[in-house]
Formats: sequence, structure tokens, C-alpha cells
Amino acid sequence: MSNDKADVFGQGCTGRDMRLLLLIGGCALVLLYTAFLGRYGVLQQTEARYAEVAREMKASRDFLMPTLNGVPHVQKPPVTYWLTAGSMALFGENEIGARVPPLVAGLGTLALTAWIGMLWFNRRIGLLALIILAGFVEFYALSRTLCADMIMTFWSTAAIAAFAFASHRGAQQSAGHFAPFFVFM
Repeated sequence: MSNDKADVFGQGCTGRDMRLLLLIGGCALVLLYTAFLGRYGVLQQTEARYAEVAREMKASRDFLMPTLNGVPHVQKPPVTYWLTAGSMALFGENEIGARVPPLVAGLGTLALTAWIGMLWFNRRIGLLALIILAGFVEFYALSRTLCADMIMTFWSTAAIAAFAFASHRGAQQSAGHFAPFFVFM
């Protein structure tokens, strides 16, 4: 009975079986997070505002001064607008095009969370951290809604991952190994 529970986290699996299990689990997670992404219209004023600023930025090709209805809109850092404008160029000026950046940021945050857990502890803890974070309703919702929150969460998590990696190097670390931490912050 205890061996069955251990197999859930890959402790009784061979390396090839574990990679297959992770691939299947990763694909299922991506499907869950991307399902019906463009099925519903914008849900709140914030999402509509971010999408319109990005659309105007894309249309005017002015990536330095975000505008909303032609009026400068500098209340937020422009990274979200840049990513959304790029996504709209790839996927169209629609709900999917607007929501891809937070979706990618959410999936990236999940991957980095698992990696940090595996780096600091072990594979089991990393996968548990991923499962727990992926199961939070608010995390899921913010990964599928255009706002700056998930994109900022990704960069903060990337900074923590860079710091964890540099710290984990032990005696081999130098000041340069911490540079990605500062870049991501």
C-alpha cells in the first residue's frame, strides 16, 4: 500500500517512466489552464482597459507612451502592455490574444515553483508545490485574466528562482551568479 502512494510522486518509477508521467501531467495542466480561454468576453473594467491600451499601442506603434483613448496612461509599468500588444500581433485583437501573456506567466510561475521546490528540497516537494499552487482558484483565475498581477508574480518568482540557483551553487558561487536575480527583480 505504501508503494502505491510513493508511485504517485514518481519514487518507484524509472527515469523514463517519470519523464512520461511529468509530460502527461504537464500537458493536462496546460490543457486545463488554456481550456475556453477566449470563450467569454472581458470580465471587468481592468481587463478591458489593459486590452485597449495594448491595442492602441499596437495600432500607433508608439511603445514608449501608452495611451487610453488617446490620453497618456502611465499609471502602470508598460511591460504588460508591451507583452499584450505583441500577443495581439500574434493571436489577433481578441480575448485569446489579450490573455496569452498572463497565461504564459502563470504556467511559467508553476514551472518555476516546482523547480525551486526540487532544488531546495526534492522532486516530491517540488511537485507538491506545483499541485498546490495550480489548485488555487485565484491563481487559476489570474492566469486567465488580463492584468499585471500574474506577470509581476512571474518576474518575482523568476527572481527567487535565480537567487535559489545562485545560492545552491555553494562554494562555486560568485557575485555574477546573482546578476539574474537583480535583472528579474
